[in-house]
Amino acid sequence: MEIEERQIELARSSTSTDSQLPSHYYFYLLSFLGSTVLLLLQPWQAKEVVRAHGWYTQPYIAPYVGLIVISVFSGLYLLLNTAKHIRYLKSINPFELVFEAISRYRSAIIISLFFMLFIASLSIIGFAPSSLLLILSMLWISNLFNKVWVFMAVLSVSVIVLVFRVLVSFWLPDVWLYSLFPAQIADFANMYL
Repeated sequence: MEIEERQIELARSSTSTDSQLPSHYYFYLLSFLGSTVLLLLQPWQAKEVVRAHGWYTQPYIAPYVGLIVISVFSGLYLLLNTAKHIRYLKSINPFELVFEAISRYRSAIIISLFFMLFIASLSIIGFAPSSLLLILSMLWISNLFNKVWVFMAVLSVSVIVLVFRVLVSFWLPDVWLYSLFPAQIADFANMYL
């Protein structure tokens, strides 16, 4: 089945108009748009800190520099390649391109949505259950959901919890779910889960 899909995709890409574009054109387009949006949103994300050491020690300077470098170089790449391939870009249907990209990168999109769910669930169900659910969902997506890999997931989450909670003493705030338990169980769960 996958061989047939690959042959259909190769036949489609050989006749499509965007096959004339450089292979990384859309990557640079997304990099440019993403870095520009992040540059515009930056004033609301990092506030100025009063320091006597100078403007270069402000917490927003390093992200500014990195985003400006990404924006400038991806913008130059886009400018040069857009001018060179303008006739091919005019015949591209953007909706068709978006749906093709979604179908091509569906696993990556699903895993990134699971990661956003993981970040949101940290303060609700805790680090260990959230991590275990994230790893199990990635195993399920990659068709590796069997006893061996589930055991390895449980073992790796246990080791991560032991290293960060016991050895490094990195503590997260108390979890909402554990506040529903009796005091001793809640303290144990907040400490080790």
